[in-house]
Amino acid sequence: MNVGLAALGMRHYGEALASFNEAADLARPIQDRVILASVLGNLGVAHFYLGDFEKALFNFQEAGREAQAAGTAGTQNLWLMDTASAYLELGNLQEAKKCFEQALKATGAMESPTVMADIETHLAFVLYGERNFEAAKMYNQSALHAAMRSGDPAAELDPLLLQAVLAIHQPSGEDPERMLMQLYRKSAEGPSLREQIENTFAKFYADKNQPAKADLWFRKSIRTFEDQRAEIGDEELKLPFFANGDAVYRDYADFLIASNKQEQALHLLDNGRAKTLSEGLGWDKQKSAASFERTIDAQTVTRKIDGTILFYSLGPQSSYLWAVTSHHTQSVQASEPVRDSDTGQKLSKGNFKIERPAARGESKRENPLSNTGGPATALVTKGSRIFIIPDGILNGLNFETLLTPGTDDSHYWIEDVTITNANSIRLLAAAAPALPSRNTDKLLLIGNPVATGNGYDRLINAFAEIRGLENTFPRVIGPCSHNRMRRPPRILRVSLISFPTSTLLRTELQAN
Repeated sequence: MNVGLAALGMRHYGEALASFNEAADLARPIQDRVILASVLGNLGVAHFYLGDFEKALFNFQEAGREAQAAGTAGTQNLWLMDTASAYLELGNLQEAKKCFEQALKATGAMESPTVMADIETHLAFVLYGERNFEAAKMYNQSALHAAMRSGDPAAELDPLLLQAVLAIHQPSGEDPERMLMQLYRKSAEGPSLREQIENTFAKFYADKNQPAKADLWFRKSIRTFEDQRAEIGDEELKLPFFANGDAVYRDYADFLIASNKQEQALHLLDNGRAKTLSEGLGWDKQKSAASFERTIDAQTVTRKIDGTILFYSLGPQSSYLWAVTSHHTQSVQASEPVRDSDTGQKLSKGNFKIERPAARGESKRENPLSNTGGPATALVTKGSRIFIIPDGILNGLNFETLLTPGTDDSHYWIEDVTITNANSIRLLAAAAPALPSRNTDKLLLIGNPVATGNGYDRLINAFAEIRGLENTFPRVIGPCSHNRMRRPPRILRVSLISFPTSTLLRTELQAN
């Protein structure tokens, strides 16, 4: 465990994870709950700094349970604080506030100014997120006083940042620009804080209608984030780390869109995704940093792939859709923020609303993206070849299984268009030569997997439906028996959809 703590202190998060996992494996058999709580909590810390907040939350909660079982109230409270921080990063302000308040109540008896300052600062950030500026200011001032009593100058930095942010939103005679610059000079040893200060500077200048300064500081914040990511040696760990810079990229994109630079915003967001994915795939080692700065013409890409690109960007404050054809790029904004709990199984393309059939007993809610419409609709016509670049919860959605709107002629979207999922425009351009031609014959097969558990009903009509396919396509599908199917007599593009697992698999079947 000490090796992991040392690696964590040097920001070698991959090494820290390996050491903590080994320590956990040793602590479990001997049922040393005190050690196990510490190991699990520090595993959460490593995942937290890597941007994998879901895993961080899980480990913090597990550490809290182990600490409670071991009877170490002080340690349990520390992991409760970190649980709250993970909730905050995941956007769950309600749970974050609840956990911070519980931690604050428990810490009061401990009279630890450092811990008190940390909790009150985070609680102030939660209240700021709720736009309760007065309460946020009160807690932040208390946090700053506690940090000063602790004698640790580093404990003062976060309260000072929020103090400057509050001064921007609630002018009180203080100079937020001067406050931010003073803090910026103290942030050299903390790249994460430095990134936040640079992003705050950028948004401050954007609000002051000073676009040149805003653009400069946005670029600085992204560079600081990318420098942090470059320090991570394990390519797999770079993928979740992007969550730490997601807000910076989105804020810059919002600024570009507000400046009527929609295509630059598209390039920015796509570039961030492409760089992350290419690193994970090992492609980035063969590319210079300058290659990612070169703009990829999305319209040129659509001509190469002979299709239309739908690029989604879902954010907590604003969500966008870009529809790109060979001669036109159209961007539209959702009428309201799109959150996972709102989106669920709903989605739309332009103002061409498509949704899953409602589950048994489920009421249909209005699709939060249904009003993104306008000219984008005209770019997606029947017979189009569509390349979907999803975001957030949309990555887990099978677009082929969505229904078109209407009560009389509602049908699956796959009947109108050919759909392919992609991860970024830049990587799509690299894969363009390997894509199948538009005139490839298609057949949709819906299988009848063996149902396990009680989560999904059996497909009772599947056997009859497959028999119907045999009769409709006698030259393609031979007699089906059990799970065996005769190979088609020619190359065929087949899409296989498994509803119980909600996954899509495409494959090429070669003729005998």
